[in-house]
Amino acid sequence: MLQNLNMKSFFKEQQECRESVNSFIFYVPASPNKNYYSGGDQSVLEKPKPDLHKGEIIITGGPRVLLFPNVSERTKGLTGSIFVTNFRLIFDTYEDNRTPEEECLHQRNFLFGEYSVCLTNIDSIYQISGDKKRRLLPDSPLAAKIKGLQLVCKNMKVLTFSFDQSPINLGKDVTKTLLHHAFPGKHELLFGYDYREDKPSTDKYLRDVVLFSQRHDWENELARTCSKSASKWRLSSQNQTFQLSSSLPKWLIIPNSVVDCDLATASYSFRCNRPPVWTWSSPNGAALVRMADLLPTVTDRTQENRMLENIRKCHPHLKGPSIKYLDKDLPSIRDLLQSYSKLRELCIPDSQREFKGQDSHFYSRLESTKWLQHVSSCLRISVKAAREVQEGTTVVLQESEGRDTSAIVSSLVQLILDPHTRSIAGFQSLYPEGVDRPRSSVLQASGALEER
Repeated sequence: MLQNLNMKSFFKEQQECRESVNSFIFYVPASPNKNYYSGGDQSVLEKPKPDLHKGEIIITGGPRVLLFPNVSERTKGLTGSIFVTNFRLIFDTYEDNRTPEEECLHQRNFLFGEYSVCLTNIDSIYQISGDKKRRLLPDSPLAAKIKGLQLVCKNMKVLTFSFDQSPINLGKDVTKTLLHHAFPGKHELLFGYDYREDKPSTDKYLRDVVLFSQRHDWENELARTCSKSASKWRLSSQNQTFQLSSSLPKWLIIPNSVVDCDLATASYSFRCNRPPVWTWSSPNGAALVRMADLLPTVTDRTQENRMLENIRKCHPHLKGPSIKYLDKDLPSIRDLLQSYSKLRELCIPDSQREFKGQDSHFYSRLESTKWLQHVSSCLRISVKAAREVQEGTTVVLQESEGRDTSAIVSSLVQLILDPHTRSIAGFQSLYPEGVDRPRSSVLQASGALEER
């Protein structure tokens, strides 16, 4: 008898769904193995829960959610169930009538489907109410009922949901969960920290990725790239507990003629305590070095000149280095962020009307973002530096704090000159080598800059 009541409830609910959404059909196969979702005083049939990764758990979710296509008037879309886990947001559509050829047009990977997004990829969350939208922050007060939600991702992907036909409070539950888990107060709360593999990976590509967190990582990199002058550089443990600089790695490669006490003394003259340190070497013996500017209060350049002289001694032919003052030719990190924000706004119009309005002058608006200009400047400086290194001249990249645009240029120079960095493992190794600071400071700095 209970089974008959469930079947009657199912057919009645399915008919109501068809009438309420007009052109959308909620197709859910009738099977005794399906789970039911209880929302308030009504029971609706829910699709099976999605496949989860190791350590992934569903925090909240529910059925009868609409996903609107981008640049639309939000009058129709795909129907399905939404799930928020401690790792990602998943939208599981009820209707997918695409051909295999159409499915191939969408980029996929092993972790995310077409309508899924990693929580750390979410850049901003907006509450949608008619034609209006309001950006939500982790501490923003929420309305009693949220009918629409828009997620703007860091890769410019936009997901817009409607909860008009969903169970009561589903919109608010999803919003609260996203605000809490997509923007954690500490980076240790991220999914990847709790559920990383303790055992060495068996995947060849992952094993080949160098994180530059151990002494042997830097020793191997020095031996790989610096065959001619490897004996003139050495590994220093002076920053083992980040006592020298909190924005430098534990292990530093410095000229062999510099002792640790002299390195510590010199670091006090530079911003963020970042003296010149080795980044990469060409087979011809020329090196790529990064350093910060001197402190504004330091008028005596003795320490800087001593470090540069020791770098000159590391060259096979004792050739003096070429210093690139990046602050003169490249935008600041704040300018880059503002430019990217303008570019992102241009590339994610809200409606067809907005899209058509900006289409006629898209290129002029693109030019006004200055993004292409900034990219061109970085490439121009990188090509010039790469050419000098290739010709046998050591290049020193100097900027205000020595950890922003110098990381960009040094990575580009390596991509130009080093075939290994153009491999999958080599390219993934560029980030931990180039950032040169604890991951927590990277997240905190980017978050603070975004708020300002």
